[in-house]
Amino acid sequence: MREVVVSSWLGLADFDPPFVNTVEELEPYCAAIRPYVVGYPIDRISAAYNLYYDDWNTDLPILIEVNGHCIDIMNFKFDEVTLGIDRLSPKTEIEKDWEQWDLEWREYRVEGVLGSVIEDVRPCIEENPRFMNYGLLFGVEFTLSTGVLRVANGLDTNMFIVCDADGSNEKIYREGL
Repeated sequence: MREVVVSSWLGLADFDPPFVNTVEELEPYCAAIRPYVVGYPIDRISAAYNLYYDDWNTDLPILIEVNGHCIDIMNFKFDEVTLGIDRLSPKTEIEKDWEQWDLEWREYRVEGVLGSVIEDVRPCIEENPRFMNYGLLFGVEFTLSTGVLRVANGLDTNMFIVCDADGSNEKIYREGL
C-alpha cells in the first residue's frame, strides 16, 4: 500500500489520508468500519461547497454520518480511494482552496438514502466494460436496506451512484466545478 502524506490536503489541515488502489488494499478499511455502521441508518451526508459558485466541490471528501460516527471517502486520480472513520466531521474547518475560494461543509441530499440502514460496506469495482477503468477500483459501495449507494470515482473526483439492489434504476449525482 502506498501512502500520500501532506500537511494540508486541499484545505484540510493535518488530514493525511492513505490512498489505496486495489480491492484487496481497501477491504481492511471497509472491515474496520463495518462494526460501527452496519445495522444503523444514514443520518446525514455532507459535501464541501464553494461559496462563490454555490456549488459542490467534488475534490474534497464526502462525509457520511452514521451512529455517531463520520465516515470520510475521497476518490483521487484514476483508481485511488481513501476511506476512514472519525478523521473529519462537518465541523472540520476548510481553509481556502488552492484557487482561494471559500468552502464550507453542507448537507448533500442524495434521494432515497437518508434513513436507509447500512447492511454492508465494501470496495466497488467498475463493472461496465465500455469504460477504460473496467475491472479497477471504483470507490466504496454501501449496501442499504433500500438499495445501493456508491461513492465512486467521477474522473478523479467524487460522485454518487444510487440504484436498486440489482443495479437497476441508477441515478448519478455528479456536480462541481
